[in-house]
Amino acid sequence: MTQISILLERAGWAASCMLAALAVHAWRTEDPGYAPQSSREQGALAMTKGATSRELSEAANEVIVNNPFRISRRPSGVPFGSETRQPEQQQPASTPRPNLVLVGIVGGPPWIALVQGVPGREGLVVFRQGDTVAGLSISEVTRQGAVVIGADTLWRLALKRFVP
Repeated sequence: MTQISILLERAGWAASCMLAALAVHAWRTEDPGYAPQSSREQGALAMTKGATSRELSEAANEVIVNNPFRISRRPSGVPFGSETRQPEQQQPASTPRPNLVLVGIVGGPPWIALVQGVPGREGLVVFRQGDTVAGLSISEVTRQGAVVIGADTLWRLALKRFVP
């Protein structure tokens, strides 16, 4: 380091120490007769001193009246927990039911169903009895067809042409 940078560093430290000493002096000589003006200040002061229940309840009421968590400092126009219904045009449209087609049955017991039209899947989907895919579960697979259960619908899928 150069001589100038050492001198600047020492001057910075000296200034910091002097400011810290001034802050401690101001803190120690603070006016002991200070009286808070608002009830908010009184509540904060009361919590540091050991407040009476009356002082604490006044401070709590001040917080409640001022709604500290709202920008406008006023209560909301809608009460908490009220169930407001959306107009019918804003409610989401119900999802259409899938058009499931049984393309084929493979194997021999246990049978495997090849189903087309499963939501979120392209092409054929392979189902075994007990499988669940895209919210659709297969309850039964036989050599003639399959039974698919959805959220509110039961499909009995059969092959268009059964070849034994």
